[in-house]
Amino acid sequence: MTVFMRDLTRADVERMTNKTVPANATSVTRLTASRLSAVSVSSSLPTVIVAGWAGKFSDRFGRRLCAVLALAGGVVPIAGAAMVASCSLPWWWLLVFNISSGLGGGFFVFLATSFAYIADGVPPAGRGSAFAWLDAAIMGVGALAPALGGQLIKRLGFAWVYTGCAGIVVLAALLIVCAPPSAQPAVPPYAWSEWAASFTPSLLLRRMRRDLRGGLSWAYVAFFLTMSANFTIPQIFLLYAEQLLGWSASQIGDWLSIHFVVNALVVFAGNPVASLLLGRRASHIEMVRFSLVGPVTFGILLAALPSQTIPHFCYAGLPLLALGFVSIPSFRAIFSSARDAAHQGEQLSLIAALESLPQLSFPQGQRSCDILVQ
Repeated sequence: MTVFMRDLTRADVERMTNKTVPANATSVTRLTASRLSAVSVSSSLPTVIVAGWAGKFSDRFGRRLCAVLALAGGVVPIAGAAMVASCSLPWWWLLVFNISSGLGGGFFVFLATSFAYIADGVPPAGRGSAFAWLDAAIMGVGALAPALGGQLIKRLGFAWVYTGCAGIVVLAALLIVCAPPSAQPAVPPYAWSEWAASFTPSLLLRRMRRDLRGGLSWAYVAFFLTMSANFTIPQIFLLYAEQLLGWSASQIGDWLSIHFVVNALVVFAGNPVASLLLGRRASHIEMVRFSLVGPVTFGILLAALPSQTIPHFCYAGLPLLALGFVSIPSFRAIFSSARDAAHQGEQLSLIAALESLPQLSFPQGQRSCDILVQ
């Protein structure tokens, strides 16, 4: 999306300034950054608003139906980007498509429904490990985008790449339709007042007040801070690598691919390794504490090491950076265990909204553009 938006913006700048020479890189970067931030917020903000309702919908009508509807919303911006690329539509159509996707729940609600599907069939003590499998799979697949995206775009173009991605989402929806029903309990119809009470901001405040008595409010704040750190630290590091180490776009793409692979391996192995070190099964709270060691150590070493060793440390230190993601399945298991089986969808969709908040508080457009613009 960053490269696609950059090309759209460069064409707009050249058209507005009536220039046939390449547009000024700085002006393209700044305008692209603001547009990417707008696109990110246009999807994340509606998702935050509807997440509570989507979770209650999955509790009432089933995980599969909610997941398919969320994927139907998720395919809209992908197919929309293909239309923008093939029909030369204005960039603001991307905002329209992303708002539509966010109002349908998008991929955050789809993932929350997937985690609720797992929670329906796994007892609370085993949910951390079960959630880790899905988190590791998501991160592992994420490694393919930096590695293959550039080559596919060069060979096929944006329109065909986005069309192919939309087809993959449709295939995923068909697989969900064929999946066995969830083991969730039957839930009676909700009153309108209950639906209104699931408006995400009010639901979050109500849950935090209620969990304050159970000593769980710290987890909401800690989860938000953890997700913010996991989201921003790699982006800040990439700015550092591009501006001070002189990394090219291909070097950054290679680093991102390796970063995602290491994340997947560390998340998958985190609980077994921690349990081996402790001599017993690690609790969810211990996994959260264990995960704090890595990113803090990575930051301290990055600041303290001599400049000539930093390029090597950027790769050698990836397992430390990946430790920050080990706590995510444990956080989800803590939140999941705090609600009964009849409210797993609502609870995990609320956590999905909390997970997407860093994208609103720290928009990614400027960082991505500064990294990839040539």
